[in-house]
This record gives sequence, structure tokens and C-alpha cells, in this order.
Amino acid sequence: MKSFITVLVLVVFTWILKAENPEWIQYSSGKKASSVAFEGDITWIGTNGGLVKLNQITGEMEFFNSTNSELPQNNINCIVVDNEHNKWIGLRYEGLVKFDDVNWTIYNQENSELPNNYINCIKVDSSQNKWIGTQGGMAKFDGENWEVFTQYNSGLCGKIVDDIVFDNNNNIWVGTSGGLCKYDNTNWTVYNSTNSLLPSSSINSLSFDENLDLWVTSNSFLAKYDWTDWTVYDSSNSCLPDYYIENFSIDEYQNKWISTLSGVIRFDGTNWKIYNSSNSGLVDNHVLNIVIDTNQNKWIATEEGLMVYDDTNWSIIETSNSGLPDREISCIVIDNEDNKWIGTDGGLAKFDGSEWASYTTNNSALPINYVNCLEIDNENNVWIGTCSGLAKFDETDWVIYNTNNSGLENDEILDIEIDDDDNKWIGEFLLSFQKFDNNNWTGFPLWIYSNESIAIDDNQCVWVEYNGLNKVDGDNITNYNSTNSGLPTNQVTSIAIDGNQNVWLGNGFESFEEISLVKFDGTNWTVYNQSNSGLPKHEIKCIVFDEEDNVWLGTNSGIVKYDGSNWTIYNSENSGLSNNWINSLVIDKNNNKWVGTSDGLYVYKEGGVSIDDCKNTVPSSISLSQNYPNPFNPTTSINYELKKSGYTKLTIYNTNGELVKTLVNNVQSSGQHKIEFNALGLNSGMYFYTLDVNNQRISKKMMLIK
Repeated sequence: MKSFITVLVLVVFTWILKAENPEWIQYSSGKKASSVAFEGDITWIGTNGGLVKLNQITGEMEFFNSTNSELPQNNINCIVVDNEHNKWIGLRYEGLVKFDDVNWTIYNQENSELPNNYINCIKVDSSQNKWIGTQGGMAKFDGENWEVFTQYNSGLCGKIVDDIVFDNNNNIWVGTSGGLCKYDNTNWTVYNSTNSLLPSSSINSLSFDENLDLWVTSNSFLAKYDWTDWTVYDSSNSCLPDYYIENFSIDEYQNKWISTLSGVIRFDGTNWKIYNSSNSGLVDNHVLNIVIDTNQNKWIATEEGLMVYDDTNWSIIETSNSGLPDREISCIVIDNEDNKWIGTDGGLAKFDGSEWASYTTNNSALPINYVNCLEIDNENNVWIGTCSGLAKFDETDWVIYNTNNSGLENDEILDIEIDDDDNKWIGEFLLSFQKFDNNNWTGFPLWIYSNESIAIDDNQCVWVEYNGLNKVDGDNITNYNSTNSGLPTNQVTSIAIDGNQNVWLGNGFESFEEISLVKFDGTNWTVYNQSNSGLPKHEIKCIVFDEEDNVWLGTNSGIVKYDGSNWTIYNSENSGLSNNWINSLVIDKNNNKWVGTSDGLYVYKEGGVSIDDCKNTVPSSISLSQNYPNPFNPTTSINYELKKSGYTKLTIYNTNGELVKTLVNNVQSSGQHKIEFNALGLNSGMYFYTLDVNNQRISKKMMLIK
């Protein structure tokens, strides 16, 4: 095991991306591992950031997520490997996935008989049938046929199925929210708190020991059933906590390794031993899962990372494809040296295109890990707005401002902007709007409700949301609201100023009849809404402009691009996004769009992300040519090349992200391919054609003119 740990220190991160210059790249924080499965020298790890493939010999890691693979989402609950080396992956909310190292097959309630898309467990019996426990019952799948068991069509005793095991007589034992069920393929036997010594009917983990005794856990106890009697261990007669036991595993010496909220507990049948962050190398006491490999190493998944324990040494396995401390991205800013600074719900990260640095309360003076906003001053210092004050960081020293040592009236900082004179304009939640000139604090009677709520124009006038829109010019404040201006409502959700000094606003919440994008040129108000444009009815959380003066919006339904005439929507259905909740959006000097979402950080650029900013790529095995003719009416040819055979999809989408037509959906051989597309019956306008092959994707635009 010691040599393995050494290899892990020298892990080589091999990216599985979609092209040499992929249009989408995703960075996520997958430190929360939920499940581990073994396939020879390969360890498969399911995380909240996708799937990780670890070669235990070389230390090489490959990352699969919803951007660079066919995974419909990144939240993985469980994973198993069958005898044919297929990986079966259970997702949170998105169903079941089969991965054979080349092709991805998705099973959900729409295309299969799965009773629920929330998968809790997957087990494979001796006949290679897959038994799937869900939030809405259990399913058996033999590769072709489904058999579904629920409370309504069987003796299943609970709606939620958390675990499944098989005994030597091929009986199926099922742990549910309503008790323990035994199924002999004909009859059901139920054990619960009313007809047995089980203290609770909620069962979350099951396993047989070498004596074929059944061990069971619930939230607050461990129990053994020897087919006659029950022995129960809880906080009154053992070292088990009152609450919460996640699950357990049994090693070859018959020790029970139990994951809890207070660490790992080992029980050898007589003695109890607790491992926690105070007395061992465990990084976090909230243990989610424990899996034991053939060498008896314990793979321990925690909220703060995956660990391996060989009974002597503890080692951390890096399961993220980035240095992000958390996958919930709140804000992004680019400094004067083109470094990207990313604020998250778990701390601050810096990314220079190759290396990551992470700052949290554990390794820095950051006052709290929840970062609301970021800004860069004239000396390239980073200013960080948090829920516990304002921080200034020069990459060496930290200066913290809060209500105890400054003019701040509230420690929750929602937004900060810096003018040409290096004044800091600070929005405090629902209390005050402050100007800080590095010595003095000046308050203004404006209350801030949201991030991205302050902008500064070239004349150094400050635009702020509060009861509409406010222009702060020196000591003068001008208020524009729904009664004295062209503002549709007084609820401003975001503010930005373009190169022509027009003020752009997000206006209205989703509960309103309409949500608007408003442009104010100092005299005239232009309002775009669902009645007169392609703007979706979702809150506008951020606004930025690219080098061609296109307007880019971050919304709760994805990204919206407006070029002055056309509206294009990028969402989880038609792009590399796996999450439509956009919190932050910035554009770098190479026109890459850096997108902060609730599911990590994305980089997007039409035609391919600039490699200078994201160096971790691999050569492309596919190429897609521009359609010809273009524009066209009504037919056009699409040519593409595969350097190796693989499952191929060629699809057409409209600018709303809706699938228009699937042209190819099968395995194709390597070489040149040509497909004719007939747009008869379609409206004139822009369309996207997307090629997906072997975890790679390329998209291009085409124009239909009739």
C-alpha cells in the first residue's frame, strides 16, 4: 500500500475532453465521493462532480462529467461493475447509466420501467441481473426486461429502497424506509419495529458475514440477525452515536467498519474503536461510505474528500478535476495578469490556466468560506465580499474589514465595484451602501438586495439598484423608477454598462408577469421582454458584453446571447452546461466565457476555447466541417470525419435549445461521412448542428433562409 500512496502524490490528471479545442470545458469540485467500485487495477469513483477513473498502478486519473461525456448529470450516488466490465451508475434525479468504456446508455422513467429516477443502490446477482433501489421502489433488469416492485404490486414494505443483498439461497434482502424485506422470488417476509426487535423500520445498509448472519444498520443502530435472534447495538451499549449511521462494510477479519457523522467506527465483535479527525488522519468526521478492496484497504468517502486507510497510513485521493473548494460558484473576476479568481460556497480559488490555488478558513485568513462577490483594485489586490465582512488579499497578506473595525454597518457584503480613483463602492445586504477611499467610509441611503447590483461608468458615476435604479454622481443621487422612467418594475436584479456607456438592467423576478432586459442610453429606455423578444422568463442574474458588443446574460434557465437581432439560448439540453442556474459570467481577453453555476465552473467559446487559458486538453479524434451551402434553402450537406469508430450522434437544435432533428444515432466506422439535411417545414433562422462521438462534441451554426 505504501507504494500506492506514493503514486497518488504524483497523480497525472488526464482530461477526457471533447476536442482539441472543445467549445465547452467544465471544472468541478468532486471532493464529495459517494461510491467506489473496483475493476482489476482500475478504481471507479462516483462523486458530486462526476465519475473518476483511477489507475492504481500509474496513478493516472480520468474525469467524466456531463460536459465531456454522456452523463446526464454529475451527482453520482452509486456505482457497480458487472462481469462484462460494464459500469452501472446510479444518479441523483437522472436515472441509471451503463458505461462499457465506449458507449453510454441512459435508463430513466421516460425510456424504461424504472420506478423512480433517484437511484440509491445497484446490486448485481449471480445471474448478472441488476437490482436497482430507488426512491420509489425496486427494479430488476436482465439487460432486456424489467420487473418492478413497489408497495402497490408486491410485498415490498417501504417506498424508498436504500440497500439490497443476496444470500446463498438466492433470496433477496431489501432495506427500505418501511422495514427489512426478504424475497424468495415468490413470497415476501417483512421484519420491522412492530414484529421484530428492530428498534426502527428505516433500514439503510445490509451485509452478510462469514457465518451468514445478516447485519443491518439504521440511523441509530447496528443489528445482527442470526436467523433466529436479533442483537442490537446502539448508543446505550456501544460507541455508536445517537444519530446518524450512514452504512457499513465487513472486512475479511469480520470487523465491521461503520460510517457515521462523528467518524469511522470499527467493531470486532467485542471491542469498539473510533477514528475521527482528532485522533487519526481522517480529514472529515462526516463519513458517507466505506468500501473495502481485496487488499483490505478501506476506501472512506467523506464530505471533504476520499481517503484510503491501510490500517496504518491514511492517504487522500484527489477526486476533483480542479482546485475549486466547492462546486457552487457565486462569482468570478479576472485580475490584471489574467488569473481567474472564483468565489464559491466553500472558499476562494485562483486559476492561472494551469495551476490552482485554494483559500479557505482552514488555510488562510478568509473570514468565512461563503464568498458573495469579488473585485480587483488598481494594484491587483483581490477584494472579497463575504457573509462575515470584507477581505483584501494581495496573495501574501490579508486585511479584514467588518462592523467591529470599519465603517461597515453589515458584515454581509453582496457586491463591490472599484472606480478609477481606487474608491471601493460596497453594497451591504439590506442596510447600507458605502464608499471606502482606503481611509474614510461614506454611507449612502441605498439598500442592496442582490449581487451584480453596482456598476460604474466612464464618467465615474455609480449606478446602484434600490427602489429602481440610482445614479450616484458625487453627492447627488438620481432615482429612476417605474413611475418616472421606462423601468417596467422597481426590482433590478443586475446592472452592467457597455462600451457605449449604455446602462443594461435585469428587471423583475420570476414571480412577476414578465421579466425584462432594459437598456438606458441616458435618454431613452428600451425594454426587451417575453412579448417582444426571445428573452426567456427567468431572472437575469448577470450581464456582460463581448468584443463584438454582443450581450450575454446569466439567468436561472441558462445563458442568453443577444447580438442586436437574434436571441440564442444555451442550456443543459443543447450545450455543455449541466446546470442552468447561472450565478456569474465574465469574458476574458481571448473571448472565452467563464460561467459560474450551481454545478461548477464552465468555459465556453464558439469554435473552441483558447488553449492558452485552459491548457489541459487532448488531441481530437473527430472533426466537423462547416455545412455547404450556407446559408441554404432547404437542403445542405454536413461533412465530418471520425479517426476511429464509435457511437455517433448528429443532431440539429434551434436557438431556443430545442431538438429539431436527429440525423445520425448509431455506431459508425472511422473515415469521412456526409449527411444531407433537409429543412423543409422549418422556419428561417439560425440552427446549430452538433456532433457527439466517443465523449467528444463539436457544434457549429448554420443559417436557413427561405
